[in-house]
Amino acid sequence: MKRRSAAAYSRGFTLTEIMVASVLAIFLVGLLAQLYLSNKRTHRWQQGIARIQENGRYAVHILDSHIRQAGFIGCPSLEGDFVVASASGNPGIGAQNSLQGNTSNDSAWLASLPSRLRKQVAADSDVITIRKVEPQLTSLTQTMRDQTHLQVTDNNKLKAGETVLVANCSEAETFQVAKVSEHTGQGAQDLVSHTPLTQHYAKDATLSPLIEESYLVANTGRKNHNAHPIYALYRLAENQRKTELVSGVKQMKVSYGVGDNNAAPQLHNAAWVDKHHAWRQVRSVKVALLLDSVEAVGNKAHSYTFAGQGYVPVDGRLYREWDTYIQLREHA
Repeated sequence: MKRRSAAAYSRGFTLTEIMVASVLAIFLVGLLAQLYLSNKRTHRWQQGIARIQENGRYAVHILDSHIRQAGFIGCPSLEGDFVVASASGNPGIGAQNSLQGNTSNDSAWLASLPSRLRKQVAADSDVITIRKVEPQLTSLTQTMRDQTHLQVTDNNKLKAGETVLVANCSEAETFQVAKVSEHTGQGAQDLVSHTPLTQHYAKDATLSPLIEESYLVANTGRKNHNAHPIYALYRLAENQRKTELVSGVKQMKVSYGVGDNNAAPQLHNAAWVDKHHAWRQVRSVKVALLLDSVEAVGNKAHSYTFAGQGYVPVDGRLYREWDTYIQLREHA
């Protein structure tokens, strides 16, 4: 039997075999890379859509629940066009001012903000302000002995400087608390009004703090991975304290449904309502939010439409318009 030499057993691959194997390996690696990148883009897209949907639903929930309460003063018989008297010199609350709007380009409104916040407010975005009272916080334990002293239950959290509404479902007025006494030990406290009230309210009249809050879009000061600014929906309290509610909100446009009980409301912007002194006739509100995915989902530009205009973004983010129609509580 002929035996093979050791050299025959140690022969390696030929150059052709190596080249074919290398080409196949490169092809497979390229295919896997393409598959990976495709899956990554799809994942980013899905994440962006999911974030927009989640943020949109949450933002709408917040705006719906709060805007619907504009003008709420506790007693149904006092709502609608009932005008609340004011013992403190402020505008009080009523159909004429329970809901108001501005644009972020309004120089007078911007001037009322702290300088740090003035620079953060999103350009060409609307602002909506509501006034209402919190649910009953406390009540009178006895009829007022004069027009400035009110004895109330001592489980309240009222503070000096707050604007408070007192109501008995026949009359109501707002006043500013000048002083809150120490607990009397008999389950009561004394409140002192800055100015005399117009009525002597009897025992069990309710007291609630008057709340004024604005909703606006502003720069958070944060940036995404591509160093683009992140915007968010904020609530601005009367004391100028702002609270971030939902990130990924780039703009907000607000329209007001104006009409009477005999005609369907027509949508107008805040400037039109102001010019025609029609805040008393506002029956509903339409809010359009421009939401984004915060992070880029790829290099391809995805066009979108907002407030009737088309745009092509250059930052790689997804943008979607999210609308909600809100029937005001007193007209629901």
